[in-house]
Amino acid sequence: MEDQQNLLALQMLVHEVGDMHCPSHVHFTDARDRNDLKFDVIYRGKSVRFHSIWDTDILVDRYPGGMTDMAIYADPMLNGSLSRRDAGKYMKGIQAGSVEDWARDVARRCNVTFAVQPGDKLTTEQIDEFSALGRDMVLFAGYRLASLL
Repeated sequence: MEDQQNLLALQMLVHEVGDMHCPSHVHFTDARDRNDLKFDVIYRGKSVRFHSIWDTDILVDRYPGGMTDMAIYADPMLNGSLSRRDAGKYMKGIQAGSVEDWARDVARRCNVTFAVQPGDKLTTEQIDEFSALGRDMVLFAGYRLASLL
């Protein structure tokens, strides 16, 4: 029974840290972003729920090799865009602070998504910006989860 409880606790930790890095999952307290992005937009010519593109679409479209390719593009430890020393400093900077600090960071970074309104057609520029944001949020979630584990 203890093993099952430990597994559940680990699963919840992984889920919660990952989820807090998704746009619309962390909010400002002044209610400027309370729509949760649960409305339809035009994304690549189709009407889709804006919230749902953050689960896979925005990343899969950009990184057709899936999460493995995205990890290589995103992580300076893997892609060589920084020296190992500088990549380590970058990772430590992302991991710094408390969970509350991370939530504020995510809310600030993801605030740009709340400019999109129901029925908007996402532009190529927005898709590029949101793809980079999604990539960064997955990277940040991974680094921060690693620091907790």
